[in-house]
Amino acid sequence: MAAAHGGRLVPAQAWVWGIPALAAVALYARTIGYGFVWDDQDLIVHDAVLQSGDWAQRLLQDFWQATGGGSGMWRPLVTLSFRVDGALAHGQAWTFHAVNVAALAASAALVARLALARGTPRVLSLGAGFLYATAPALSESTAWIAGRSDAFVALMTLAALVLSRTLRPAAGRVATAIA
Repeated sequence: MAAAHGGRLVPAQAWVWGIPALAAVALYARTIGYGFVWDDQDLIVHDAVLQSGDWAQRLLQDFWQATGGGSGMWRPLVTLSFRVDGALAHGQAWTFHAVNVAALAASAALVARLALARGTPRVLSLGAGFLYATAPALSESTAWIAGRSDAFVALMTLAALVLSRTLRPAAGRVATAIA
C-alpha cells in the first residue's frame, strides 16, 4: 500500500527501511572525515595504474596487484568504484568513505525490506535493519576503505535476495545468480 505525498507515491512501510538507513548514516557519518590508512595507501593512493589513464587494465588484474602480491582475488567492481571515487573528488579520501557509508545504509535498508518481503511484521523488520546497521562487526568494512569488498558483497547479495522475493520467480533466480 502506498500513500500520496507531494504528487508521488510513497510506500506505507518506507519508514521501516528508511530508519535503519538513517541510523547507519548517523553512526558512521564521522568516518567521512577519515583519511587513507594501511592498505588504502597501496590500493588507491600509490596504485600507479589506477591513477593513470590506463586504469581500465587494472580491472583485469589481481586486486592486490599494486602491492606486488598475487592474491588470486579479482574485484573489478570495487576497483572501478575506487577509480570513480578518486575522479569525483580528485583523490580525496572523503568520497571513498562516503561510498562505504552509503553501501552500509543501503544494505541496512535492504535487510529491513527483505524482512518485510518475507512477511515479517513492520516493527520486527525495522529492528532487523537497525541491528544490521549498528552491528559492530560491520565497522571495519565501513570505516576502512579497503574493506569495501565486504560491503559490496553484502549489498549485492541483499539486493538479489530482495529482488528474488519481490519479482517474479524467474527474475529472482536471475538476480540471485548474478550476485
